[in-house]
Amino acid sequence: MKNPDVLVAGAGPGGCASALGLAGRGAEVLLMDPGPARQPYLSGEWIHPTGVAALRRLGVEFDGAACAHHRGFIVHPPDGEPPITLEHPGAMALSMPHQELTAALLRMVVDHRGITLLSGHRLLSATEHGLAQTTDGHFRSALVVGAEGRSSAVRRALCPTESAPVKLSRTAGIVLPLATLPTEGYGHVVLGAPGPILLFRLTPDRIRITFDIPMPGPSRQTLIRHLLEEYLPHLPGALRPAARIALTSRLVQWASNTYRPRDFHGRGRCALVGDAVGHNHPLAAHGLSLALLDAEQLAEAPHLGAYRRRSRSTSWAPTHVSAVLGRLFLAPDALSADLRRSLFAEWRSSPVRARQAMRQLALLDTRRWPLATTFARTAGRALTDSGQSNLPALPRRTRELLAWGGWLGRTHPPYTEGAPRDHVS
Repeated sequence: MKNPDVLVAGAGPGGCASALGLAGRGAEVLLMDPGPARQPYLSGEWIHPTGVAALRRLGVEFDGAACAHHRGFIVHPPDGEPPITLEHPGAMALSMPHQELTAALLRMVVDHRGITLLSGHRLLSATEHGLAQTTDGHFRSALVVGAEGRSSAVRRALCPTESAPVKLSRTAGIVLPLATLPTEGYGHVVLGAPGPILLFRLTPDRIRITFDIPMPGPSRQTLIRHLLEEYLPHLPGALRPAARIALTSRLVQWASNTYRPRDFHGRGRCALVGDAVGHNHPLAAHGLSLALLDAEQLAEAPHLGAYRRRSRSTSWAPTHVSAVLGRLFLAPDALSADLRRSLFAEWRSSPVRARQAMRQLALLDTRRWPLATTFARTAGRALTDSGQSNLPALPRRTRELLAWGGWLGRTHPPYTEGAPRDHVS
């Protein structure tokens, strides 16, 4: 029986950050790295300013050759409406290939005297008493950290009967070299296709484009044709030829987007971080930043209960922001479209409210009441506009908005097209 103080399963950004944070506080850490995936997959590449600050507190800095910096987002509404620019307040986001961020953190892990990196092995099961079965034998630890993402073996061992996560959408991702964004220094959210399109500079010489395809969507055999016919026309004209080549050449990475509430952080001597805790729609790009914050909060917490409370407090608002954006930008119903237009009008009419929205999106403000206030203002504007255009429909629209607000007020509000009614209203 081997007995490190801490065993961390999974050597992605969340696992590496957990190992570095815990070792920095004197723990003897064993980090298990199963090795690269056999097939390249689409994973987190955008780090919000709060996540960037967490990396810097670990001592991680990136030069301009490896990453791109962003001042915020530009939202392109459908139907030719003017774009809306949302600035990060006094901070910059960062993007870079997921594997390069992982490689940089692994180099720090190797150099740390308190961490042993065990490559080519993975955790198979664990108990709440700190016993772990791995492909390298059995371990007993004061703390086992599950940082293996959505398929966490630690979580499966602790919750063997829990239901599968809710399916939200598929994402197709392509990379265009030597391409130019409509406005550099920003991520771009393009609406008008069946699902949102996200464009951002991944590195100084590459652009990432992701296409979000709502469930159930077309068959797997027709996905590329669907993207060419329904999404490509909404891209800026200068990007379409290169995007068409990437799609028709099958140079596409895929991800399945699912929802699991961030309400289980572990039990006993087992803790979870990142997507192993829970996850939501990727449009808000919170996953990577939340993983880094989880790792930091776990290292600082005196016990699991303290970590659980702090992580839940930090992630409540981001979870709801992700749910709202997913519903506003994916839901086909008229009410969600009205609320989307009302939200855009709020952003255009009030720079203060636009900055507050970006503070929530960037995890700089994780309080609950600003999100509730934003919904109340947006719903009020939508109700006023509805009353002006169709007074007899006002009572029905009021009931619909109250139901929408009830959905938002739930602890964990997923949304998928075609989901059971109690997920939607």
